[in-house]
Amino acid sequence: ADDMLTVPLVTLSGEVLGLISLDEPYNGLVPDRAHIQALEFFADQCATAVQHAREFEAVRAQAHTDALTGLANRRALIAAVGNAMERHAQRGEPATLLYIDIDHFKAVNDTYGHAQGDQLLQWIGTALRDRLRKNDFLARYGGEEFVALLPDTDLDASVVLAESLRKRIESP
Repeated sequence: ADDMLTVPLVTLSGEVLGLISLDEPYNGLVPDRAHIQALEFFADQCATAVQHAREFEAVRAQAHTDALTGLANRRALIAAVGNAMERHAQRGEPATLLYIDIDHFKAVNDTYGHAQGDQLLQWIGTALRDRLRKNDFLARYGGEEFVALLPDTDLDASVVLAESLRKRIESP
């Protein structure tokens, strides 16, 4: 229709994010150049805002992610534990924290090198994550230490899970 106006949302790098489309204006008039320019300006502002939001989210994710394993890092863990403690205080929801330290890991690095040690840490992170529930929170705490936050988990259930995790890591 002649009274329809569509403008793409394009980032500065040329990526098309979507479209803004207007039709059936209140006045029923065909858009003039001033309306087109105003919508193009608005579309540019929207594209810039979306791009900045994406960049912010990427930086935020990097700040809370361990670069080697892709798991949450200590900073993210501290925030998650704080949230779990608040839920416990408000609603009495139980949670368990498992501290997982890989014994004799220094010997792996000394014997096989740090590259192999890094691969082993990645494998351990994946093995632990694959054994946990979707709502559980796993973080690399430091070096060869991992922490799992298990919401809605009592002590008995966490002991069973901890033993299962230990066995999985012990015998790949």
